[in-house]
Amino acid sequence: MRREKTNAGKIGLLVALIVAVIGGISFGYAKLSETLTITGTAKIKKVQWNVNLQNLVLDESNTVMESLDTKVEIKDSATDTNPKETITFAKDNDDNVVGTVTKRVTTGGIFLQFDVTLSQPGQKLKYSFDVANDGTLDAVLKSIEEDGTLKDSVETSHEEYVTKTGGQQASEPYFRYTITGMPTKGSALNSGDKKTVTVTLEYPDLTDAESLYNGDSDFTFSKTIKLNYEQK
Repeated sequence: MRREKTNAGKIGLLVALIVAVIGGISFGYAKLSETLTITGTAKIKKVQWNVNLQNLVLDESNTVMESLDTKVEIKDSATDTNPKETITFAKDNDDNVVGTVTKRVTTGGIFLQFDVTLSQPGQKLKYSFDVANDGTLDAVLKSIEEDGTLKDSVETSHEEYVTKTGGQQASEPYFRYTITGMPTKGSALNSGDKKTVTVTLEYPDLTDAESLYNGDSDFTFSKTIKLNYEQK
């Protein structure tokens, strides 16, 4: 009997030790357990990309007309086939339209187009506009296309001359085109900046009668300049 009690006591002690060990392991694991919590907030500020052409002005010194008139036409939607247009008219004393500058906003970009008729020496049409960055992102002029050709800078002036009898060139131009203030390739246009560009189309005063244009048809001058801006 005594031996059985002794064995039972040993088994009970062993069970107690096992329970104690397991309890110790469980307690130790609980002590080593941690909860890590990471919190924070992130904000993306409102940004806007808005490089545009604006502030179109016909110069008061224009001699091609005696008065200025502005008409605004807003069409239904801004698409290539139905764009938003702002048309500025130049008129003569008889209220005839002799020049227009049209600002057109389409899905392909913003365009300014001039159309002027100079009927006699001494007349000119001059207008200015701003290349502006009204957005929050800085911009850089990635490339310039002038008449379909990539350029580092825009041609600032151009003149046309009559060829006299015998192939000699007249001493005075019958047409002059001048553009100033145009940005160059790689130049920055930071947020809030503006660059004023001025365009002058002129039939200069002539002292040499042989410099007058008297071709079989009207002389037509065409110019296309495209400024491709990207985020700086």
